[in-house]
Amino acid sequence: MTRRARPFDAAAMAAIVGQLAQPEPDFTPGFLRGWIAGTGDIWVVAEVDTGIEGFQWCGSATHMPPHTCEIATFVPPGRHDLQVGSALFDATRHAARELELRWIVARTAIGNEGAHIYYRSRGFEDASEVAPGTGQSVLIHRL
Repeated sequence: MTRRARPFDAAAMAAIVGQLAQPEPDFTPGFLRGWIAGTGDIWVVAEVDTGIEGFQWCGSATHMPPHTCEIATFVPPGRHDLQVGSALFDATRHAARELELRWIVARTAIGNEGAHIYYRSRGFEDASEVAPGTGQSVLIHRL
């Protein structure tokens, strides 16, 4: 089941980020709680009986053109990762359309093949081989 994230989800969400990467030291539940509560960004969690299995963020950035948002997906690898990622994107895409967004941009590490496979399976296309100086590739999805 997916739903919009709420500030009280921040501890579980921060724990997921900690499983996936070495987050910045200030990426704490308190920081995340404030971000969720204080923005018009889209935050979606996938929840099962045992708790939150993953989450997705989609928000605007100053370097993005109008009607465009950036996306980040946080799902630990495991038995439900593809199902969770699919459900998250369906909910995020629906919310983005309600906000009259037209494009979603994903930036992924060049070596993160799992992320490339996931975003391409959601209909994203390569927008750039590499974002210069970042070690990232850029994919884009038209809503």
